[in-house]
Amino acid sequence: LITYSMANPFSIVCESVGGSLTSKGKLNVPNRKTIETPAILMHTNAGAVPHLTKDVVQSMIGGNKLFFNMSLGHFIKFPGTHGLKEMKQNIQEFTSIEELQFPTYLSVQDPLKPIPHHFNDTHTVSVWDCSGRRRINVSDFAEFVKQAVPDMFESLSDTVQCPVSTKRIDKSISRSIDHLDGLINILGTDSKNKLFACLEGGDLL
Repeated sequence: LITYSMANPFSIVCESVGGSLTSKGKLNVPNRKTIETPAILMHTNAGAVPHLTKDVVQSMIGGNKLFFNMSLGHFIKFPGTHGLKEMKQNIQEFTSIEELQFPTYLSVQDPLKPIPHHFNDTHTVSVWDCSGRRRINVSDFAEFVKQAVPDMFESLSDTVQCPVSTKRIDKSISRSIDHLDGLINILGTDSKNKLFACLEGGDLL
């Protein structure tokens, strides 16, 4: 048993036996329900689960085995950082899921949509919203995170699709590390308690 602390929000409560690779644990997020793992990372479209109302989600799945995935592209244009600031709301309040008390995870890309490659550069990552491509730098993303206040979020990363050269993969990892360092410098070391570092090398592992 690993006790909870801000530096260690994930605690293992039962390790599996008999050769199985699975284990049970608890994800402790301040001011949210404690999530028992393995759990469901529920995809949302702008904060809403497709085809399901909040009441249905809570009654059918509910419990302590659910947290919501929200994608940057769904929010970067509207409400955007400025809109959230004007409304004095975080992303949970804007999407009306605050009352459910499930943790939220902010991803840079929509995991259910193919990611067009070759659009990133040294300082920006391309994100697609309803009006097309947006180039997001570390400062833009950090400002959005500070206003949206997700429970967990990932860093910007320069994703590539193989087959590509080893040189391009090295460049991808170097850019992603720079994005990560820049994000921590802006948000401060406290952000590391809920930040997932993305250091992707494409499909070449």
